Amino acid sequence: MRHRVIPACKISMQKSNEAHAMKWKKLEEKILSSVHNGEMLPPERKLCQDLSVSRTTLRKTLQFLTTQGKIHKLQGRGSFVISKKKSSSPAISFPTARAAICIPSFIAPFLAKTFSGWDDHMPSGYITHGFIQPYQQLDILRVLNGKVEVLALDFLPWTRKVLSPMPILENFQGKVIFLLDRHCAYTDLGFAVVNDEQTGIRLAMDHVSGQIDKGSMLYYFHRRSVPYQSNSVRLELVPKFAGEYGIRCETVNMTFRIRQKLRSMLSGKRKHIFALCSDSKLANDLITVCGELGIRYGDDLTVVSLFETGSTVKVPHVAVDSYSIGQKAAELTLDLLEGKEPEAKTIIIPPGFNIPKTA
Repeated sequence: MRHRVIPACKISMQKSNEAHAMKWKKLEEKILSSVHNGEMLPPERKLCQDLSVSRTTLRKTLQFLTTQGKIHKLQGRGSFVISKKKSSSPAISFPTARAAICIPSFIAPFLAKTFSGWDDHMPSGYITHGFIQPYQQLDILRVLNGKVEVLALDFLPWTRKVLSPMPILENFQGKVIFLLDRHCAYTDLGFAVVNDEQTGIRLAMDHVSGQIDKGSMLYYFHRRSVPYQSNSVRLELVPKFAGEYGIRCETVNMTFRIRQKLRSMLSGKRKHIFALCSDSKLANDLITVCGELGIRYGDDLTVVSLFETGSTVKVPHVAVDSYSIGQKAAELTLDLLEGKEPEAKTIIIPPGFNIPKTA
């Protein structure tokens, strides 16, 4: 009988990987045990000193704990511990809670504000869950189905029939409140507290119409890869509303190789460029590339964003009232838990328009 001989280098590598995994596990436990549930973690510098780790290692660990739903970050406030309990679904913080809120990520500013509005108006003892991808949303719905009476959900559409969350939503044993995206709010399956997308586009067009030269072209730079359904709606409404304002509009798809495509398109242009961008990250890419080409923001380039996603250079943008969406969702949740029947199934929150002082 032959015995398989395992090389010493593989044994050494396996032990090294096990030791590395154990080190990360201990670091996660130390971070979570440093404060009580619901309390804010110390600043990164102090955590690095207390745990004797580099800032890079600490940030990677915090990012992992955020995706696991064990901590959440609120912009301008810090990181908070959600749960340290072990369960079959460790990211669920209060398995016996009557309500839950599930949103894709606490890191994005508008989602952090949505959660902040919810958190400020909800009593403690609800479930908080974050996710990154639509398929992770499916696992969350499976876990929460039958466990909570009300679920507030920022729903990410899943286009494939395989692993679609729609069957679970259609048979969800509880009430569902869809958040933020009006075009992903299935009011036949529940309630909705959403942003008024059309008003936001009109506010942007009002601003653009006062800036653009007569006869000039307005370029709408659009990112199709963003999962929200409202991006497809903007693609339809922007040219339509531009026509109503008498503005010529050209749509440019910026899904892949954004900066390379911008350089190719804008190189050699001498006229003032008027641009409308689907989000502020894309607006910043545009400003960066134009700067490299000698096109100065403000003097040679006018940029307006339809959605603020957090960016370095602040441009005039449609400001979604995310805090009020979270607040109204919390108030609606409390009414539903008390057995009250809401007056309307859909609550529409109008956005504002923000012009930074430096713009």
